Amino acid sequence: MTEKHPLLRSLAIYREMPWRFALVAALYLAVNLGLVWQQWLIGHAVNDVSAGRVVARQTDGSLDASLGWYWLWLMLAVALGRGVLQYAASVLSLVLSQELLTRLRERILQQVQNLHLDYHWQHGMGEMITRTTRDADKVRDALISFWRQVVETPLVVVAMVGLLSWYDPLLGVVPLLLTVFGLWIFMRQTDRLVSLDRSVGEAYDRVNQDLSEGIGGVRVIKSFALEHSRVQRFARQVALFADHARQALAYSSSRTPLPQAIVALGHVWILVYGAHLVANDRLGIGELVTSLLIATTLVFRIEGIGRVMQTFADARSSAERIWQLLDEPEAIRSGNAALPDTPLGLKLEQVSVKAPGGGLDILHDCSLTRVKSSPSWAPPGPAKACWPASCHA
Repeated sequence: MTEKHPLLRSLAIYREMPWRFALVAALYLAVNLGLVWQQWLIGHAVNDVSAGRVVARQTDGSLDASLGWYWLWLMLAVALGRGVLQYAASVLSLVLSQELLTRLRERILQQVQNLHLDYHWQHGMGEMITRTTRDADKVRDALISFWRQVVETPLVVVAMVGLLSWYDPLLGVVPLLLTVFGLWIFMRQTDRLVSLDRSVGEAYDRVNQDLSEGIGGVRVIKSFALEHSRVQRFARQVALFADHARQALAYSSSRTPLPQAIVALGHVWILVYGAHLVANDRLGIGELVTSLLIATTLVFRIEGIGRVMQTFADARSSAERIWQLLDEPEAIRSGNAALPDTPLGLKLEQVSVKAPGGGLDILHDCSLTRVKSSPSWAPPGPAKACWPASCHA
């Protein structure tokens, strides 16, 4: 499964940090349970206010606001506790994701050092830089958002729809169906986003490659007065990258409004059906207020899901490019045999070498033997040079 899902392979690096992973997940779980509890408390407080119990007049004419102060301090305590837990979860998730990014980049650098020159010849420095910087950063950003996507959002949706259904089954079922429909629209658009981001990544590769060649070969460029042509070529690459980026941004920006509007219809349903329940004394004013707060939270969650799905789509393409590099097999591997103390000499038998992508052979069917038997080295006899033709020495 992970071979087809490179983002899951990146996520699997969290297995190397199991305790920190479990701690962050537990913190986000507590934060979202606190949110549901906070909204439930608001509903009960509104019920007490509407019933006139928050401030009561005593027999001696004085006012007793003890219940009001109770609700005030309780909700402040819950809000403060959620704030502390949210801060701790955010900081720890950033630290954890940064550690994952460090390990991923270390593996990329190690693989770059181990790969054969033919791979570097075909892919170039710009592509290596893009995978180490832009692609790795996008994977890190997705795995930071992973907590909201996988831990927070499903928990919030289930808990809030469960609370609505507790008030009345129909009050929870309709917002749930609208939320699922909105999420389905998001998922249908993900493949298109991945395709667009792949085009952006390839254009960014070319920008980096052109820039690295322009800086690395600046002496040759200035010697032949090629500055103007190099600048024009680089400008074309940047313009192409900007065009692909605009297409991706325009498409991603058009995704959020429709699903968000669909989920927002839950407001209308809760207001209309909730008012009917209140009129028939089947629901209190406080429960109706809580239901509307829940609907508002669901709308904002869907907006957040839109941003997260954009991040995940970008990261899926980037993770695919990273694992293509990391999965590249080594063409040359060192053996384990010990080398003798005497000179080794050199022997080639029917060796052919050509540049990647075709063209003329650099060597063709070349055989060469250089043997040294005496301890003191002396140049051997003359040997033919091997060129793009059959040669023997």
